[in-house]
Amino acid sequence: MTEVETHWFVLLDSYARSTHSCFLAEFFRDQSTEVYFLCFRPVLSACPQDSEQRYECKYIRISLEELKATASGRELAAPLVTTLDRSLAGLVENGS
Repeated sequence: MTEVETHWFVLLDSYARSTHSCFLAEFFRDQSTEVYFLCFRPVLSACPQDSEQRYECKYIRISLEELKATASGRELAAPLVTTLDRSLAGLVENGS
């Protein structure tokens, strides 16, 4: 990963953990379309041990342009937060 991609990863993972009780498990770019694929999974402490929810995941596609809007900042841009909130709602039943 590049330094900028690492920055994006940290921002996305931190937001997912603090807001939705999940983590960014995968982060990769489709070179032909300039789209990033992100996979989020629940943190183990957010699900009962015997729950199948522990194995859930949610893939999100985010364009390079959306991520570029975040590259220079210390926080995620509002449109990206909205995308994450909509996409991750319900991944962890007890999430915020």
